[in-house]
Amino acid sequence: MKEKNFKTLYEIAKVLNSIEEIEPLLKRIMDIATEAIEAERGFILLKDNGDLSVKIARKIKEGDIYDFSKSIVNLCLEKNEPLIVRDFKKDERFKNTESAIFKSIKSALCVPLRYKGETIGAIYVDKKAGSPFSSEDLEFMEAFSELAALSLKNTIIKENLLNENIFMMQELGRVYGIPKIVGRSEKMKKIFKLLAKVIPSSSPVLIEGESGTGKELIARMIHFASPRARKRFVAINVSALPENLLESELFGYKKGAFTGAVSDKEGLFSIADGGTLFLDEILEMPLNLQAKILRVIETKEFIPLGDTKIKKVDVRIIAATNKNLFEEVKRGNFREDLYYRLNVIYIKLPPLRERKEDIPLLVSYFIQKLKRKTGKNIKGISKEALEILMDYDYPGNVRELNNIIERAFILCEGEEIKKEDIIINESRKVKIKTGFVTLEEYIKNYVLRVIKDCKDNKTKAAKILGVSRRWLYYKLKQWGIDTK
Repeated sequence: MKEKNFKTLYEIAKVLNSIEEIEPLLKRIMDIATEAIEAERGFILLKDNGDLSVKIARKIKEGDIYDFSKSIVNLCLEKNEPLIVRDFKKDERFKNTESAIFKSIKSALCVPLRYKGETIGAIYVDKKAGSPFSSEDLEFMEAFSELAALSLKNTIIKENLLNENIFMMQELGRVYGIPKIVGRSEKMKKIFKLLAKVIPSSSPVLIEGESGTGKELIARMIHFASPRARKRFVAINVSALPENLLESELFGYKKGAFTGAVSDKEGLFSIADGGTLFLDEILEMPLNLQAKILRVIETKEFIPLGDTKIKKVDVRIIAATNKNLFEEVKRGNFREDLYYRLNVIYIKLPPLRERKEDIPLLVSYFIQKLKRKTGKNIKGISKEALEILMDYDYPGNVRELNNIIERAFILCEGEEIKKEDIIINESRKVKIKTGFVTLEEYIKNYVLRVIKDCKDNKTKAAKILGVSRRWLYYKLKQWGIDTK
């Protein structure tokens, strides 16, 4: 192989190893395979529960893929070795196939994806014009397929472990009576994966998100799925107590420390020892108390009010705010040193208006939960009622949606929630103005509007949009929207 190709493969290996999610990795592998040997089209097959299935395709129709899988790909996989067709019309094996006669394919190449002796899939590419694939192209693809298979297998293993951690997290939440974290949008998937990674640690966590996005729910899930689950989860809303009471509540006091201190009181840091302390609305904490919190994080010790003895504690701190804490640091409203100590792990919860594809799933979850609680036999929600919910921007986020569904559930007289059962405060129906949106958000909103106007007929929607059905399904999957 030429030295240039060795250098190229080295660079490719660095790129592939930097990608941690399966879909972006598949896309990059497909890009490299088509660009490196100047192929026009291609697809990647991977084993899924023992069966091969197409995971990504480039410029090939669905029907064509199955034609190829019966011939070229099948032969490649049966022999478990690379296969090159330099000229379909001259190749005795394939010259009479539909690909050669009707599809006008000139040259094709297929290589198996092998990991530790096991074939986990295949990469297929072809071209209709230009010079045919060469022996050098085949040699490059053989070497590239080894790198691709290794990266794919490692990424699949990582994703499986993350999914197992997420499942365990949800099961532990169920055992401890914590409501399920519901969502399948891309934003929520990223949060689930982040949670699975950070749960085993004891590092401080900062959660930012609007009211009603589930900050305390996330904090409880982190605690009860962690090694600290057998110890206490203690929550306090910092804004709910005046400064003098807040300090004594957090650190405790000795008898006689101040007027009214008739006995010793254990503080929340002591109560949470070995467990987790959740500080909600951390921005409301007075600056002098922020210094004491910083000291506890750094030294794991404090002195109760009126005492002279140092107490040692092992507490994981999770702080939450509905503001941008870094902006408040710049305004002088929050200590910069404490901000950086809390912001070891940062979780930003998206508002419901930014993950509307999760609304049907949340609605179904809330209905099922109410059915179990009340015994009332309501099977679901009408399309018209769901459309009303999808068109609303939810200033109160998931909490507000839960309240709307609970109210509709009570009012519903049949087996299905109707649009008449959906009551939204008229004063809150004005859409929240969030300023400019990104081009991707604009495209997504427009595409979803067209699909809705086409009554979910995606073939018709694709024609109106001037795109292929494959592009439409790819974007919907990328946005985490169910395409069934």
